[in-house]
Amino acid sequence: AAVTWAYAGLGGFGDRPFGNTLTFSQSGVVPAATWVFALLAGVTLGLVSRRTMTTVAVTLVALPLVFLGLVVVRPHYLPPAVHVVDGAHMTPDPPISNSAQGWVFRVSYVDSKGTDLDSAAAGGVCADPGSTFPTAACLDRTGLRQRIVLQPADRYVWFQLIEAGLLLGASGAMVVFLRR
Repeated sequence: AAVTWAYAGLGGFGDRPFGNTLTFSQSGVVPAATWVFALLAGVTLGLVSRRTMTTVAVTLVALPLVFLGLVVVRPHYLPPAVHVVDGAHMTPDPPISNSAQGWVFRVSYVDSKGTDLDSAAAGGVCADPGSTFPTAACLDRTGLRQRIVLQPADRYVWFQLIEAGLLLGASGAMVVFLRR
């Protein structure tokens, strides 16, 4: 909450903390869940090892690995949405991962036969020497459509709750272990 408040004074996260690993992990409810998890992980490791320096060393190695694991699985919390749009509604190519639409994973193009084309192949269909990426005019002229694979911006809160739930669930398991 303090980071979100501090960023507000600096222009804020904007409307796009989704898709940005740093801002996602430092805004909303995730930081509080992270702190609880880190504290309980240190306490649990201390109880197991019963040696202060060993506990510190193992905690300093284990926590970044856990957080890296969260970053790796984060895109898979919910299945991505697929939008197929015309030139008037296309997203920039190459895509900005944290666009106003949400967390964009991939942009490709679909021709009239349903064949999936990457940006270079679609640019070849356009034969537009001024741009290597298809433009809205190209899509309208050739009948290509843009295929966007993304997590929509309205899922940001759900992703925050899922990640906080994972961290707090693991924290709860550590509390149960500590009470034994």
